[in-house]
Amino acid sequence: MTDALNHTTAFEYDEVGNLIVTVDPLGNRTLRFYDAVSRLIAIVDGRGKGTQFTYDNLNRITQIEDAINGITAFTYDPNGNLLTVTDAKNQTTTYTYDNMDRLATRKDALNRTESYQYDLAGNLTQFTDRKNQATTFQYDALNRRTQATHPDATITFTYDTVGRLVKASDTAPGAGTIDFAYDILDRLIQETTPQGTVGYQYDVLGRRTQMVANGQQPTTYQYDAASRLTRVAQGSLFAQLGYDNANRRTSLNYSNNTTTSYAYDLASRLTSITHNGPSGVIDALTYTYDMAGNRLSQTRTNGTASLLPTAVADATYDAANEQTTFAGATLTYDANGNLTNDGVNTYQWDARNRLMGVSGGATAAFTYDAFGRRTTKVVGSLTSQFLYDGNDIAAEIGAGAVGANYLRSLMIDEPFIRQTSLGNEHYHTDALGSSLALSNTQGSPETTYTYEPFGKTTITGTSANPFQFTGRENDGAGVYYFRARYYGSRQQRFLAQDLLDFLSNGFDPTLYAYVNNDPVNFFDPFGLAKDKHRLPGQQGGKGALSGDDPIVRQARQISQDTQDGRQGAKYIKKILNKGVDPNGKPLSPARKDLLRAAMKLLGQAAKRGIQIGGSAVGIILSVIEPAEANAPTSGKDLQNSKTQDDE
Repeated sequence: MTDALNHTTAFEYDEVGNLIVTVDPLGNRTLRFYDAVSRLIAIVDGRGKGTQFTYDNLNRITQIEDAINGITAFTYDPNGNLLTVTDAKNQTTTYTYDNMDRLATRKDALNRTESYQYDLAGNLTQFTDRKNQATTFQYDALNRRTQATHPDATITFTYDTVGRLVKASDTAPGAGTIDFAYDILDRLIQETTPQGTVGYQYDVLGRRTQMVANGQQPTTYQYDAASRLTRVAQGSLFAQLGYDNANRRTSLNYSNNTTTSYAYDLASRLTSITHNGPSGVIDALTYTYDMAGNRLSQTRTNGTASLLPTAVADATYDAANEQTTFAGATLTYDANGNLTNDGVNTYQWDARNRLMGVSGGATAAFTYDAFGRRTTKVVGSLTSQFLYDGNDIAAEIGAGAVGANYLRSLMIDEPFIRQTSLGNEHYHTDALGSSLALSNTQGSPETTYTYEPFGKTTITGTSANPFQFTGRENDGAGVYYFRARYYGSRQQRFLAQDLLDFLSNGFDPTLYAYVNNDPVNFFDPFGLAKDKHRLPGQQGGKGALSGDDPIVRQARQISQDTQDGRQGAKYIKKILNKGVDPNGKPLSPARKDLLRAAMKLLGQAAKRGIQIGGSAVGIILSVIEPAEANAPTSGKDLQNSKTQDDE
């Protein structure tokens, strides 16, 4: 297979058609081994590191052994439902099912149980968590969720005559009501929240051409003939983007006369980023990789660059992988696995496992909308409210330097320009999307950032910019907001368990680990699953972190309108069965992998009772990487997904 730049990836197959060798343009080889019935039994990367698979007589994977001999084991019932998952420390999570093979209970390694109930149509009607808090769900005759009643609040959903979600109301403090309006093609044209209104316009190809947020000038978007975003502008401010023939981003130019250039190796791995200003280099980074594509080194011109984290003096863990001691402090958790005290701060959580407040060494309070987006943040004496453009903040509403409007790309967590009463700040970032420097209107850097691999942040300058490590929001005291969860850079892990269970991060049963403890290669925009590539066109990347594929966008809309991820998954399944997109164009293998991953994650979210809609839909669809996201839920799924691990 040869790309537009004449870079060739070679594939070799055995006599029965199994892929056995993949050779990238740099000559790195990935090997696959099969048994006599063509079941994949081992994958060996370019470094010679292997993962092995073991099966039962029904072709269900019973064991996965990693490169350091850690074993994760699986058992099943006669119907193929996953019964147990046992990690390398011999800690077991247990599942049971009802007569319709629907998940009935999940019991963790500390014997704490959560349960699920359904109606005759298969809709989840009640979820009882490990704190014995029950949430009930109601549906209309079309199986659309109309109400979710939590112990501390109720959400109601209203639909129009063609089934589109037009209103979501949440009685939780600070949540309020969200109203949606659509055009004749069912595209969202307006969203109104207590914080303001955001409106959208599109061209005949369905591409966004304009976004207007409350109190702001219109933001306009331009594209080239390949539908690649080339310009984002608001008034006199703009960001201009350039690409090569392989669809890789090569340049980013701002209206303050700063420029960024990107370079890649033959395997489309990012090798350098150079940020230039009118007076010289603002910052520059170079990267090298091993034969498996892992970053080996990082150099930085104007800041500290290290791929080694600070050593952890001591840490202990319980059977549920909760960190119980760290650096001499004792940590405690509630029955749902949420951190309640870290020896310095006390954390308060609501019935939806959302962090509501922090007290002790730091003081903070938060509110959220019906879709889990954070709407208010109070830290110390400063209060901010947030107006959203989908999953991203369009405006931060507050006094003085706290208030800000944002000019962004269409990818998740990529702000270009922050506009405040004190002036404009232009973002210059690294390969993971972490802010390195903010340049002013004259193109000079005024605030700079350095990071340890797990996100411990050092700031030089006075900007109130919150978007720092991997583009996420730094709330102070080492705590970052990662949407679905909060992350502790000091503890180097999340403060709560993964909502998608162990399935979302490559069968990692830890549930708290940040990007499988590989922060130099991965990031996690939603706190649910790791992702690898920030920029379009990188090897293995999706090129659009926000579900820009039209089929994925439609699945998102269907899931939001019905409040049911299964409906979006069904739409994708129909497309996959046909083998062509709605325009009759055959689906490429890579696109099929993307769609399978989207379908799997939507289905998994529905099984776990996760709210579908708004930000939550983005959470599910924006983290898709076939290697990690096509997570199995049964022995058959394990068998079917095992061959998509690194393509």
